[in-house]
Amino acid sequence: EENYEDYTTTSTGESGTISETQSTAAFVNTRKTGELEISKIVVSPIPAEETKTFSFTVTLTNGVQKIAGTYRGYTFDENGQATITVAGGSSVTISGLPVGTSYTVVEATDNDFENTEKTGDIGTISTTKSTAVFKNSRKLGKVSISKSVVSPVEAEETAEYTFTIELNDKTISGTFSEVVFTNGVATVKVAGGATKTIEGDRKSTRLN
Repeated sequence: EENYEDYTTTSTGESGTISETQSTAAFVNTRKTGELEISKIVVSPIPAEETKTFSFTVTLTNGVQKIAGTYRGYTFDENGQATITVAGGSSVTISGLPVGTSYTVVEATDNDFENTEKTGDIGTISTTKSTAVFKNSRKLGKVSISKSVVSPVEAEETAEYTFTIELNDKTISGTFSEVVFTNGVATVKVAGGATKTIEGDRKSTRLN
């Protein structure tokens, strides 16, 4: 039998001598399969969000044909599509996919995150594992603190005042615009007539 690249062929009785007893040559072609791994990386100053779950649509085609079926528990519909969820810091592997199948992986939009990097989101299944990696970074806002001082004493108009910034999410710790937050709380000094802008904190804040 002619060799087919996407199949493994096993055979019995492919050679022999004809006799009065029927001779039989049997050939079995088994479709080669491969795997698609979808990995998720999440960058966020909020620890709980590093394992946030994101949704993906995976589409399988072979030419104009849509590939339907169930592979490792994931069911692809008549349009060759399945919805896969992947948590930050983890991956999902879909195995048993026919070699030669084309795939696309599209991530659903999340209003709090932006996709900053993706690789392998389009490709063809082979006997070597295909890998699609998506990296999402938290969208960050900013807060500005302005101080005005009215005083007949000129030196007091530029005096420094201390402000406490409390974020609603107490899990946030880190340095933003040189301001150090610990458990969602930071202090900052602002002089009269000046403005301090802190970028990268959550939009919802309370100032004291």
